[in-house]
Amino acid sequence: MSMQSQFRTSDREQDICEGLVATLRQAVHTLSASIEVEEERTQRRDEANPHYSPLAKSMRVRVNNLRETIATLEARSEAA
Repeated sequence: MSMQSQFRTSDREQDICEGLVATLRQAVHTLSASIEVEEERTQRRDEANPHYSPLAKSMRVRVNNLRETIATLEARSEAA
């Protein structure tokens, strides 16, 4: 494989990674809005409250996981 071909693959992978990060950021935005709606609906915003919404709690876990994934992808992208 020529060097030029390797760079093209790397550029393509970079484009894919950037697209994935953008999609994940949108998912974080959407989930964050859903958390706000759920907290408003239940009138509970304190995660330490034993009556805090299980749905909001699970969405918060998902948001945190997505943020970690985004950070990992960005770090990998910067290192390339």
